[in-house]
Amino acid sequence: MLRIIRGGDRLTGRGQSLVEFALVIPVFLIVLLGIAEGGYYVVASTMVSSATNEGARLGVLDSTSSHDAVKNRVIEAMAPVVELAPTTDAAKLKIAVCVNGTECTNTEYQDRVIGDRLTVTSAYVHKPLLSSVFDQISFNSPATAELMVESLNAAGSSPAPATPTPDPAATATPVPATPTPDPAATATPVPAT
Repeated sequence: MLRIIRGGDRLTGRGQSLVEFALVIPVFLIVLLGIAEGGYYVVASTMVSSATNEGARLGVLDSTSSHDAVKNRVIEAMAPVVELAPTTDAAKLKIAVCVNGTECTNTEYQDRVIGDRLTVTSAYVHKPLLSSVFDQISFNSPATAELMVESLNAAGSSPAPATPTPDPAATATPVPATPTPDPAATATPVPAT
């Protein structure tokens, strides 16, 4: 009869571990999902910041003629984050291009001069996976990059670079400055006996 009680203890122990597992696994999965969401948010914030910097670098170039090109570059650089989002709302992504602190149109952008401050600001609203259950959960990822316009021509666009093309007829063949010695004219030393 003693053996039956010990066997019953074993069954009770198995039931206890199953109950403990059922209580711990949801907490473990929530922590694991939180770590994954936190990592994705860090990646999204980093990509938003990098995309904003790329847009600002493009915006101060002479060859960039419109602020729409700057906005498109920011959107292209943010594409991996935006495409992985559960929903693709236009309200989740906002981009502004400012010259000297005021938001500009294409005409104002083209009128920028050396020394102007170009500011590109972007904001991305990150919706985690839990947003399908809890709709109010979202995290903002704002980024701002400000650069100074350093070189422009008078029209606001870059002049074509003047690269001279060599004329093959005018190229002279270089002549050596010192004559090459003739091996036949050189005296060979005779050893002394």
